[in-house]
Amino acid sequence: MVVEEPVAGSFSHFAYKYWGQFCRFRLWLELLGTVRFSWPMAELTAVGKYIQFWYPEIPTWVSAAVFFVVINAINLTNVKVFGEMEFWFAIIKVIAVVAMIIFGGWLLFSGNGGPQASVSNLWDQGGFLPHGFTDW
Repeated sequence: MVVEEPVAGSFSHFAYKYWGQFCRFRLWLELLGTVRFSWPMAELTAVGKYIQFWYPEIPTWVSAAVFFVVINAINLTNVKVFGEMEFWFAIIKVIAVVAMIIFGGWLLFSGNGGPQASVSNLWDQGGFLPHGFTDW
């Protein structure tokens, strides 16, 4: 549809054009519910669970609240500071990816990766899922 009718708007333009105002409003509500509420809360819960895995004495809600405040503080800074923080976060991600590739190559070529895995491991230990899905 975008190729046939290029518009500056988003996909809600096509919802309005082909299905009417109610569908556009409903699409906006669903997007608001997903992007603004459900998705960030799932991310904060995941952060809380990760922190709780490493530090069991910290409740999930405390670490989630701390990260909520930190993320909002970053988003509320001026554009220059926000851009600088995004730059450094991107550098951290690039360094992490490069380090994982180097580490994987080292494991692959150094022989320190542990015993060799093969397809026969699926049946050597009693078969594939010998106790079913309940006892991994």
